[in-house]
Amino acid sequence: MSMTLRLSLTPTAAFGLLLVTGCPGSDPVPADTEAATDTGDDTTGAMATTSTPPSEDSTTTDEPPTEDSTSTGDAVDSSGSSTGDGMSTTTGDAESSSGGASVCGDAMITGNEQCDGKDLDGADCISEGFNGGDLACNEFCLLDFTDCEVFSCGDGMLNGPETCDAAELGGQTCLTQGFDNGSLLCEPNCMAFDTSGCGTCGDGQIDAAETCDSANLGGQSCASQGFTDGNLACNAECTGYNTNACTLCGDGAIEGAEDCEGNNLGGQTCQSQGFDAGVLACDAACNFNAGACFDNSTCCAPNGSPGCSDPGVEACVCAMDPFCCSVEWDGLCVGQATADCNAVCVVCGNGNIDMGEICDGNQFGGASCQSQGFDNGSLSCQANCSVIDNSGCGICGNGAIDPAESCDGGNLGGASCQSLGFDGGNLSCTGNCGFNTSNCVNTPSWSGQIQPIWNGNCGCHQVISPVFSNVPSNTAYNNLVNVGSSQVALDFIEPGQPNNSYIIHKMEGTQAVGGSMPDGQPLLPQATVDIIRDWIDAGAPNN
Repeated sequence: MSMTLRLSLTPTAAFGLLLVTGCPGSDPVPADTEAATDTGDDTTGAMATTSTPPSEDSTTTDEPPTEDSTSTGDAVDSSGSSTGDGMSTTTGDAESSSGGASVCGDAMITGNEQCDGKDLDGADCISEGFNGGDLACNEFCLLDFTDCEVFSCGDGMLNGPETCDAAELGGQTCLTQGFDNGSLLCEPNCMAFDTSGCGTCGDGQIDAAETCDSANLGGQSCASQGFTDGNLACNAECTGYNTNACTLCGDGAIEGAEDCEGNNLGGQTCQSQGFDAGVLACDAACNFNAGACFDNSTCCAPNGSPGCSDPGVEACVCAMDPFCCSVEWDGLCVGQATADCNAVCVVCGNGNIDMGEICDGNQFGGASCQSQGFDNGSLSCQANCSVIDNSGCGICGNGAIDPAESCDGGNLGGASCQSLGFDGGNLSCTGNCGFNTSNCVNTPSWSGQIQPIWNGNCGCHQVISPVFSNVPSNTAYNNLVNVGSSQVALDFIEPGQPNNSYIIHKMEGTQAVGGSMPDGQPLLPQATVDIIRDWIDAGAPNN
């Protein structure tokens, strides 16, 4: 008698496997079901396999089975075929609560399955409480959260579906969002950009980063910007105002709609304003004041006819001299009109400041550049005698070379010691704005000034070097210039550097090694040494 070992695989609530083994003389029974009978239908619940006669391939031992022996027949699977391994395995389908088959892997959610293949029953990472990611289904038809993501909006890092996070904008700006200025922000939920701080210059709307936009000045004007008058505009970038057309009365510059500024009349006079004479002025609003302008009348010159054009003057003169009102108006009548009857007559150019004149020739009524607020220069009088011209005045120290100045501070106007006729040196400017040439030099001549000093004073001693037993003119230059001393680490003469030239130290007595020069004699006058200094400072030319 053979005994068959059968293994039944039955799904449990946790998708585990229950192993059931047969006992001799009895059929295996599923652990969680009643004994099943073979109906011949392999599509129903867990199937029981009945004993089957051995097939032709089965082998039975001749000896009676011992207690440990087992007859190994070929188990027949549910389809009726033999497995040939002595063990039959029957995989049953667990019944669902609805009575249908539950098979994990058939891409259909049945029974206790949470998912099956790609069918997630509409679930995703977000519906399951995560922030994003890819939900999957594992081989047991349970939801797999491995690729779901948990992140926090506001941590400054881009995660999952976030568009941005706090200051992390993923390289985006207002420009990449189609604007041309402003600051891009992130919405609090991290899912979109906040463009409220972005703007487009030229659309007439004053956006967050803009001061103005085209003609939209936000209610501002030249006056609100601290000017007196004029037309305020917006700059091309919408970042500020253009005040070029604004005016500020009192700043000395004639701007915009201003006629004048203080004493600055822009070259205008009573005559240019259509009057014969007088003094044009500027009022506090920077407009011309022609109250002192007038037209010359016939009261101011002989006119060949009785009376003059000013009734008041004529009546006054006629009362004193009836002749002036019965015959031609002559010089006597004019004198009476101006001297006794207050006729206003201007004769510019006579060197006298007449009534109605501010200046005449070199007469300025006591005014000077200094009284005009300058510290140098000369005033002049405009041809109509109505304006004192201070363009020839200056202020020393303002950096500008005014008419009466040669220079101002570091501004030498391109001048140099050489342009002033010197060989070299450093030109500077005095406190009175004149040239300081004290540091300009004319380079001493080697042959005309330096060699004669050697000839008259330097019978050089052998201790320095045998070559200096004397300094003949044909060898002295080559024996001294750029030649090192054997006593100290200096050249005898270092071009351009008198303080690094050993011979200067010897001649001024500042170098004790070997004694001073001339040897055993008083030091040479400093003026003589200075000639050598100037020559070395100029580069020690062989001139």
